[in-house]
Amino acid sequence: SMRSLEDEIGRHRAEQTVPLRSRVASPSSGVQPDSCEICRRIQAATFDRLASFQHELASDAEVQRQHAQHGGLCPMHTRQYASLASPHDICVGSAPLIEWFSSELAAVARSVDRLGDHDPTPSCLSVTRDSCPLCMSAAHAEMQAISMLVHDLATGGDVAPDRLSFICMPHIARVLPALREEGLAGVLLTRQAAML
Repeated sequence: SMRSLEDEIGRHRAEQTVPLRSRVASPSSGVQPDSCEICRRIQAATFDRLASFQHELASDAEVQRQHAQHGGLCPMHTRQYASLASPHDICVGSAPLIEWFSSELAAVARSVDRLGDHDPTPSCLSVTRDSCPLCMSAAHAEMQAISMLVHDLATGGDVAPDRLSFICMPHIARVLPALREEGLAGVLLTRQAAML
């Protein structure tokens, strides 16, 4: 319902008041490091996009048409969408998508015996991260967060190396090439090693 979505957004917004970069306790204190600041930015951007997408999909015929044209969301974001949206909104927003799936499956059924082993998977059976608007939003948020972190470290912006919060291993791997160019890879790795 709209009220539960408003409650969820309110809780989410309240969680965002935690600074993205905060002093992390020393490793000897036994305190676990914060979650990855890049992951937090991705999660916040994805949730915000999902909340607005939920409303748009339930109320805008053009968004519904585009949603069907792209084959829907990836499985992960479909589950997240279904956990937030009301059954009514899911039915209204998904009607064009279901019609598209029905038409595509009927076409595949007519030609399935002629498909070879090397033919591409029919589009209705292969929704990928590349076509999911929420995956694209998450990828954009990740690029922005990485760019901002590298910029801040390189220019002495909002963060000093000793105030850098925890970054997960996949994001360390994504940040390192840019930090190597700036001569700061060792600073990041030393800080991250101290927090583990």
